[in-house]
Amino acid sequence: MCVRTRVAPLVLYNDETPWADTLEMRDLFGPVPEALAPCQPSQRSLVVDEQHVLADDLPRGNLMRGVVGFEQSRSPDELARTARVLYGWLRCPDDADLALAFRDWMETAAGRMAPGGRVNLGATLKEATMTLAERMAEWPKQWHREGVAEGRRDGIAQGRREGQRTLLRHLAAKRFGDAVGDRLDALLGDTGDSERLAAVSDLIVTVDAGEDLINAAAGILRSDD
Repeated sequence: MCVRTRVAPLVLYNDETPWADTLEMRDLFGPVPEALAPCQPSQRSLVVDEQHVLADDLPRGNLMRGVVGFEQSRSPDELARTARVLYGWLRCPDDADLALAFRDWMETAAGRMAPGGRVNLGATLKEATMTLAERMAEWPKQWHREGVAEGRRDGIAQGRREGQRTLLRHLAAKRFGDAVGDRLDALLGDTGDSERLAAVSDLIVTVDAGEDLINAAAGILRSDD
């Protein structure tokens, strides 16, 4: 029995901007004499624009639905749904290598979403599918904990800067009077650069007059713009 193999040129395109290049090979060649035009190779490619095609436009049971699903997943839940569908399609032992390739791909995609940026989902597509469902239930809690910790660190840093500005105002007022202290406080505003605040601190003990302090501090803080 003779088996015929059909080959179709397929382009997998993955970019934020839609595909806009030619699909016809003949258009890639320069102009030729009319007599030679029929001799030019002609082949039209099928482009699958992974970021913009709708999965429902692809044949059911076709692995390209899984490819598109992975590329378009924007949340762990979407990724897990795609993984479950792929696992159902690739249970045959003959598909083991392909299933492993999808497992690696899924782990990479999950790593882009997971807290910390890395995740180990297991050795097989089945394990990865089950593990992903378990892990992603914990991710929102971890994101919350990390967000609280980051907010606490930001708050501490902000508090230190505010305390440093308050101290500078107090020192300037002690040496040159409340009016100079108030002017310096207004000048400092919400400046958060520790190096510039330290430079202003040095000025308070080195200049001889309040006006000199204000002028020199203004020069330092202006360079922050």
